Amino acid sequence: MHFGGPKGAQIRKNYQAMKYHVADADGTITTLPLFPTITDASESYTFRSPTGLLNATQFTQPALTLMQKARCPRKY
Repeated sequence: MHFGGPKGAQIRKNYQAMKYHVADADGTITTLPLFPTITDASESYTFRSPTGLLNATQFTQPALTLMQKARCPRKY
């Protein structure tokens, strides 16, 4: 993903706004950025994972939803 131009700047801002919550052992909830390496100075971003993209939650959950929708479309 390249963050050039006004559209790219908005996409970078959207990525930076994505957060997730972690519960510590004492029950304290901490909010963390989903993409911590994307900063205001980032010109692009490429997600890499040694176990593959579908093992990353941000890709697995949408992929499962899409597969379910494809298998069981609503009949109107």
